[in-house]
Amino acid sequence: MGGDSLSARAVVVEYGSVPVLKGVSIDIAPGEFVALLGSSGCGKTTLLRAVSGFVKVRSGSIHIAGRDVTSLPPERRDVAMVFQSYALWPHMTAAENLAYGLRIRKIPRAERDRRVAEVLEMLGLGGLGDRPVTQLSGGQRQRVALGRALAVNPRMLLLDEPLSNLDARIREVVRHEIKALQTRLGITAVHVTHDREEAMVMADRIAIMEAGGIAQLGTPEDIYLRPRSPFVADFMGASNVVPLTVGAAGDGHIRVEPGPDHDAAELPVSAGTGQPGVHLCASGPGTVRAHFRSEAVSLVPFGQDGPGGVLLRGRIAQASYPGGFYRYAVEVGARRFLVDDARRLSVGEAVGVAVPPSALHLYDAQPS
Repeated sequence: MGGDSLSARAVVVEYGSVPVLKGVSIDIAPGEFVALLGSSGCGKTTLLRAVSGFVKVRSGSIHIAGRDVTSLPPERRDVAMVFQSYALWPHMTAAENLAYGLRIRKIPRAERDRRVAEVLEMLGLGGLGDRPVTQLSGGQRQRVALGRALAVNPRMLLLDEPLSNLDARIREVVRHEIKALQTRLGITAVHVTHDREEAMVMADRIAIMEAGGIAQLGTPEDIYLRPRSPFVADFMGASNVVPLTVGAAGDGHIRVEPGPDHDAAELPVSAGTGQPGVHLCASGPGTVRAHFRSEAVSLVPFGQDGPGGVLLRGRIAQASYPGGFYRYAVEVGARRFLVDDARRLSVGEAVGVAVPPSALHLYDAQPS
């Protein structure tokens, strides 16, 4: 089947006088799977609808396969869209829903039947074509919605949070099915989601959206390991923040000055992919905000040295057992961090939170 390229240039969309997209630019290669990831209101669905033609672009341009489609209606863009709400005809069977787009395109009956049968088998819905969609499970309905889009042989698939209505177990299965189909068919896919894990599992590249723009675009590994801003770090799970004072130590290292809850430390700086060390995005020495993920740290007995990195002195304020390990809320000064540990420890016990260099993302301190 193959896929088309997509190029958006300085796209601006406004709802009334409110800017929703503020000059967004992105290039997507043929056959690539790109996730638009962000919280509600960041503009990700609006960007998808601008690509599909369902919202009007105030300025900028959108090209699909090199063709300017900015002013074209949805039906002339050769894209297919899968909606969050499924948008299936409740009075039709699964097969009739699959055939709907083909009938609109006036595809001959024999060819329609052939494509519908092919899509039913491809999606594991064989034998369910004659069943009303109201009698299908949520996962089966979502497969029908996906199949209706695939039946017209699109070269670009637009997915607007299609898995958000499914329970966790079915969602995990269907997302792998969608990715496998997209890879096998070679279709270009743009997928809107607010689920970080979903984007990481499915996408070749992820665009983190913030306030109507793209904060960072890169591979899942690059965005996870090298977030370029505090916003991206926080969104990708490095939401623990502690202020540190740092200075250059030479030979690819930085020095962390002692503070009220930690001692001095000398840490290596990552020089790029595969290089262990601090991810340094601060512009120079001074006070920085250090982000880290809870799962990247460990607890050590109070007074014992950590395995290297920054050792924060704290006290266990809360404990829970989610299964297989204990989860502790550790108070460090006025801050509280969640840390998982296999050992059973007591509330009130003094501990050290060991943060290895590779877990630290350092950014310029923001004015208070």
